[in-house]
Formats: sequence, structure tokens, C-alpha cells
Amino acid sequence: MGKTPDEIEALLDSDVFHGDPYPIYDRLRAEDPVHWSSALNGWILTRYDEVALGLRDFQRFVVSGRIHRFLSQLAPELQKRTEPLERHFSKAITHLDPPEHTKVRRPAAELFTTARMERWRSRVEELCDGLLADLVDRGEMDIIRDFAFPLPAIVLGEVLGIPSEDRDQYKVWSDDIGVRLFGTGHASEENMEAARKSVLELYDYLGALVEERRREPRDDLISHFAAHEGWTEQELFSTCVTLVLAGHGTTTNLIGNGLLALLQHPDELRRLREESSLEASAVEEILRYDSPLQRMWRRARVDVELGGKLIREGDIVLPAIGAANRDPDAFPEPNRLDLSRRPNRHVSFGFGVHLCVGAPLARLQAQVVLPKLVRRLPNLELTSEKLEWDRNLLHRGLKALPVSW
Repeated sequence: MGKTPDEIEALLDSDVFHGDPYPIYDRLRAEDPVHWSSALNGWILTRYDEVALGLRDFQRFVVSGRIHRFLSQLAPELQKRTEPLERHFSKAITHLDPPEHTKVRRPAAELFTTARMERWRSRVEELCDGLLADLVDRGEMDIIRDFAFPLPAIVLGEVLGIPSEDRDQYKVWSDDIGVRLFGTGHASEENMEAARKSVLELYDYLGALVEERRREPRDDLISHFAAHEGWTEQELFSTCVTLVLAGHGTTTNLIGNGLLALLQHPDELRRLREESSLEASAVEEILRYDSPLQRMWRRARVDVELGGKLIREGDIVLPAIGAANRDPDAFPEPNRLDLSRRPNRHVSFGFGVHLCVGAPLARLQAQVVLPKLVRRLPNLELTSEKLEWDRNLLHRGLKALPVSW
């Protein structure tokens, strides 16, 4: 395979790839595992070992400076308008390297431990049961619209301390800033302006909440963060914004992708319905099998030789999580869904110091939701064979998942 063959580049920017990236990952892994892609505007890594290296080696593959590198694609007159985005991302946990990253991450990670999130299990069960009670007699729904979006949004709102009735608005902010801006890999005036507007609105919104919590603290994360004395104001707001952006969309896709995988593998769905001991391992396998976060992005801090290719300082590097999770050298029969798979060293929440801080809450929700869905809705089945996926460089999620029971 040459450096940028027309065929593979056309596929990487196609509905075929967004609908089912795994055959294309397989080809890249076999023929050109460190591949320069003009379609994705960076080096895409597809072997497990190199993806893990790209995620954990924060000395050579950094997250700081990515936003400046990304926005530098814009015309000079447009770059003058990007200051709110540069300011936010300069202190966002996902855009910091150690030691700055350690300072910001530690207080957040202490509040997102598995033990602390486990206290929310009964509340997640209650919310899940409440949503299903309103839906079960209908006999059909769009899982994404009616369930997989509202539930994580309500849970995140309660954990953070954001009014749940505002969830449609912070989905707009999340889509504009966290998904749409970076989704194509190419900066555009339209997407930059939408993200700029949303980040300013979100800062105003959170500013009012932070001041309210400082006057009247509650048992929510915004109150804890507002009382933390080790952060600057910018670090406080960047952390709160990051959690709003990242905290629900990924879980929506985890639920949607997971239920689709189960519906496409009825024997495994039956196992989950009948064996409560599979609830935790089932979620890990679903995360591996069809990860809601397919690719992360890094910036090469120095020249790096990898897989026989020279990655130049400043180049964008895209460790393909979805490809690593289907690497046959890391997972026997990688294209088979096996809810009891052990060991399961998937990298769906990242790897190393940048392991997703909200992973315990996402895991908890999926462990509650997926078994309840398959047990409460008998004869669950898809009502459309044609499914449409979001066209996004980083995330993998369905636009709709129509089902009946």
C-alpha cells in the first residue's frame, strides 16, 4: 500500500467507513498499520501495541497544543476569533499533559472513583425503571431518542448538579464543542463559530451555577469543584465544561452500540437475559466490540519512527481504538461478540494517564441499562435494517435505533 492510495482514502471519508469501519481497519492493520491519511488529516495507527503506545507515551505523543494546531487550519482573519476556544482548551483536562494534567485531574478523579459512583447504582436503576415504565406499553421506540440520550443526560445532570430540564441545551453545546468542531478532522469557519458561540454560552451558564453553589453548597460535583482551592478559575471552568461535554454523549453511544450488538447476536442477548453473572463482563465486551470512542488524537512532540514510518514533530496522530480492540494479536477471534471474554484488555476508555476520568459512571450505567432493556422488553427486535451512523472522526454512534417488542 502506498502512502495515500486513492481507494483507501476514499473509504476513510465515506459512509461505508462510518457504517462499518472494521473491515477497513483490518486492511490497514495488515497492509499499512501506520498510515498517513489526508482524509483524516493525520497518521492513523491500527495495531494494538502501537495504539497503546500512542495513548500512553505522553512524552512523545502529547495532547497539549492540539487545539492550536487544529485551528491553525483556519484563515488568519478567522483565527483572531478563536480566543475563547484556545482559552478553554488550554486548561481542559483532555488537552493537558503532566504535570499540569496531574494537578487538574487528581481532584476530579477522586470524585469519580468506582466506589463513589457505585453509590449511584440505585438511583440509575430508579431512573431506568421510570423511563421504561413510560415506554413499555408503547411496544416500540427509538432507543437513542427515547432512552439512550435522556437517561445519561439526567444522570450526569444529577451527579454534576446541572438542572436536568436543561439537557437538550447542553446536548447542543456538547455537539458544537465536543463533537462537531473536531468531527471531520478539518477546521471550518461554520463549525468554529458554532463552537465559539456555545463555549461562551456554556461558560455563562456554569458561571451562574458556580456562584450559586459557593453561596449554597450541595452534594454535587460542581459544589465540590467550586470549593476546591487548588485550581485557578480557568481550571475550574474548563473542568466543569469538559465534564458536561464528555459525560453523556459517549454513554448514549455505549448504550446504542451495545444494544445493537446484542440484537445482532441473539444467542449472546439470551445469555445476558438469563445470566446475571455476565452483567459486568458483557459491558466490557461491548466496549471492545464496538467502542463509542473510535479514535483519539495526539500531537507528535518530537520526530518519531513508528512502524517504519517517520512521524514528524507537530503531526497529528490518531490511535484507532476501534482497530486496536479488533486486533487478532491481542484478542482471539476479535470479530466475535463473547460476553464472557476474559481477559479483555480493551482500550475503549483510553490508556495510561489519560484514562477517561468518567469511566466508572459510564460503566455503571451500562451495567444497569443493558440487562434491564433485554429483560423488560420481550421479543425485542430491530424494526429497520437500514441504520444511519453519525459521520464523525472520533466518535461512533447511531442517529436512531428503532426497535419493537
